[in-house]
Amino acid sequence: GITINGGANSDVTGYTPGDPTSGQPADPSTWGLLALGELDKYGEGLDGIEDRCRVDNIDGFTFGYDFNADVDVIWFEGTAHIALAHQMINDEAKSDSILDVIMDAQDSATGGIICASHNGVTTSFDLWTLSTDLHVAPAAWFIFAVDKYNPFWGQTTSDPVPYEDGYNDKGQYIFKEPWVEAEVDNIEQAQDGTSRAV
Repeated sequence: GITINGGANSDVTGYTPGDPTSGQPADPSTWGLLALGELDKYGEGLDGIEDRCRVDNIDGFTFGYDFNADVDVIWFEGTAHIALAHQMINDEAKSDSILDVIMDAQDSATGGIICASHNGVTTSFDLWTLSTDLHVAPAAWFIFAVDKYNPFWGQTTSDPVPYEDGYNDKGQYIFKEPWVEAEVDNIEQAQDGTSRAV
């Protein structure tokens, strides 16, 4: 697996000793909030994103958010799920201002959204680079945010995450019905080199 804690044993590049948030990508903070709710616990992550991933006045855009803390590009997929996460904390004004920036990144002919504000941008994982190509991920997250739709739960961002505010004896979250537990019998490597749960 990939460790994204930004610590000394992290697979994320850009780690600075003594700074536990350096090199850390933005999406664990937004996805934690969208998946688990608990505004008191996970809402604070948005403050961290503002502090370490916000980019101002770059590539013709007023602001946006980078994949990581090197703040050298606007990553529109992440910028869109940051807008969605702001809806979870009832900050509609912030979400709307973020969505306005993303609309500036839309291709006028197709409505598609570019991946990044310029080409050749590295991510914290050194596994891929971001480009100005139109990409499905920022478009999907943008649609989720415009529709105020939490894709982790199939409900609106104003609906509470179906979390029962407790943990079982294994330290796992307890969710309200219709949560269905699923067990993974086996992990197999796919032909393309990725892993699939079967």
